[in-house]
Amino acid sequence: MARAPYRILDASPHGLRIAWRTEAISAEALSSLGLSRAGAAAVLSSGRLTREGIVLASATSLTPGDVLELAFEPVAPASLDASIPAATLLWVDPLGLALAADKPANLLVHGDGTGQITLSQQVAAAMVQRGIAGAPQALQRLDKDTSGVVLFSLHPEFQPAFDGLVASHDPSRLSKRYFALVEGTMARPEAVDVPIGRDRHNARRMYAGAGKEARSLFEPLGTLTLASGACATAVSVTITTGRRHQIRVHAAALGHPVVGDLLYGAAPVSGGLMLHSWQETLVHPVSGQRFQVEAAVPSRFPEEARRLAESAKK
Repeated sequence: MARAPYRILDASPHGLRIAWRTEAISAEALSSLGLSRAGAAAVLSSGRLTREGIVLASATSLTPGDVLELAFEPVAPASLDASIPAATLLWVDPLGLALAADKPANLLVHGDGTGQITLSQQVAAAMVQRGIAGAPQALQRLDKDTSGVVLFSLHPEFQPAFDGLVASHDPSRLSKRYFALVEGTMARPEAVDVPIGRDRHNARRMYAGAGKEARSLFEPLGTLTLASGACATAVSVTITTGRRHQIRVHAAALGHPVVGDLLYGAAPVSGGLMLHSWQETLVHPVSGQRFQVEAAVPSRFPEEARRLAESAKK
């Protein structure tokens, strides 16, 4: 990775202090930090980029050694609703630009108009409790019945940088590893490169064999016997694309649907869908630092499955 033209000196709830390394103008500097053209224009027009207390214009020249101060867009503090439980935060970005939360099963990430409490609301509650500034916006989605890691951005200026990270599907920048139980015995690793599209006959389902490219790698970790007496395989799943229901559709296409996935042909079990967003490794789009985030496999999985997951940690 090429050396960034800047170095982040420090961060506060109000903004960043940045040491500049090259010849540039202010607008180019903001673009290098990952701001969109509109975001950079908003920062400059509101006087939120300064050098030694002097507000910088779009075409102001910068030289190596300049120290810039970038103030975040002011965000009204969220009110704390005592009826909304705080999310479990797995990671908080040292720069204050992002965080990761642990989503329980049976919880929506975003509202669907029904008034149900969402993970986004729980993250906002956790931020109020911990004094974390910003307005959380989910960068990823998980199905309601899937648990685990979900990334959020916290400041609108840097949303495009994190959106670009998630959309890149570049495993050197962002990699995701899921833990799942699938029906039957999966004897060897299975690489699935099968496109996924919408099922024309059932709006709730996706279809394997047509649509957008989708790639998943299933790696068996061991077998176990479910409470029903049926055999299941614990698998680690890595994906390099992010299609709706991707792991569920690919697992079913292999003849090993995810345990509890009634939509794709699995038998009902207690505990629901046995799919968990387990580990995520990201290269921060602003600082360039690498972080690994992990959500422990929850207790709704059988104890033997959790033991297999613990043994397979990377």
